[in-house]
Amino acid sequence: MTQVRARILLATLGIPAVAAGLAGWLRLRWADRLPDPVAVHWGAGGEPDGAASVDTITVALFCAGGALALLGATLALVALRRGAAVLRWLLGFYAWLAALPSAALVSTLWANLGAESWRAAADAGWSLVLLLGGSAVAALLGALVGPSVPARRGAGEGGDRPSIGLAPGQRATWTGGSTNRWLAASFLPAPAVLVAIDLAGAADVPLFLYLVVTVPGLAITAALSRLRAVVDSTGVSVRMGWFGLPRRHLPLADIAHADADRLGMLAMGGFGVRVNPVTGDTGYVLRGGPALVLSLRSGRRVFVTVDRPEQAAGLVNDLLHQRSTAPE
Repeated sequence: MTQVRARILLATLGIPAVAAGLAGWLRLRWADRLPDPVAVHWGAGGEPDGAASVDTITVALFCAGGALALLGATLALVALRRGAAVLRWLLGFYAWLAALPSAALVSTLWANLGAESWRAAADAGWSLVLLLGGSAVAALLGALVGPSVPARRGAGEGGDRPSIGLAPGQRATWTGGSTNRWLAASFLPAPAVLVAIDLAGAADVPLFLYLVVTVPGLAITAALSRLRAVVDSTGVSVRMGWFGLPRRHLPLADIAHADADRLGMLAMGGFGVRVNPVTGDTGYVLRGGPALVLSLRSGRRVFVTVDRPEQAAGLVNDLLHQRSTAPE
């Protein structure tokens, strides 16, 4: 575990520190070739339209990078301590985020090299390439250096799992889901108010305003008013909305076990398809309440807000048991 922590710190603190050191060295090396102040912002036409002193942007960006590095390291270590999955791509993201201010400093100074004043700074095009390329290298190194730690609550841990008593060789399918009628109807008051204003003669409501108010509400209703899930011998399929999009199929081979739990209304950060950036967990959330919880072999979890999740979880566990005991 000590080695794992060391690798996490190397990815989230060490790589951004190297990026900051390189940026500081270039800042000193280019000192006599830079105007002061330097251009720090470019308009839509590519011309510089904002400036700041070199020392100011150096201190500000280094402070921002240090704060982001500490935040990423803290989130990763807290996830490790709580037994959640620590994923390499997430550590790469933390390294990218913390190295971004250093890359921004280098790219900004690069655009000002050799300019007589900040107004004569070069176009920001190549500086943007340098910014994105430098931070991408930090992200790649963070993902390579960082460990991939599965959640401790992964496959096979203790505790009785739900079961429906599926007999060996027996087949079954579970179909269920949930609806959110309140969310589906939540957009109706706005156009109703416009109609009332129009009928009362208080104002002449233009057609485009009806469209602005109604179309987004219909789109949200189509996407979030209904969720359907199917459990069968191939795995678990989840479809959201009137048109079944987004859709996701989780093969049985990718699932470690299933449970039933309850989600708070905002436990995953809101409705829709939600992804926890710390743990990598995904939620298909239509409302608060009962939810099917699928623990994947990768260490991540998938939450699906359905009615009667105990039945769905029991069938998933029984199908997994059948799979594990089937003759080769």
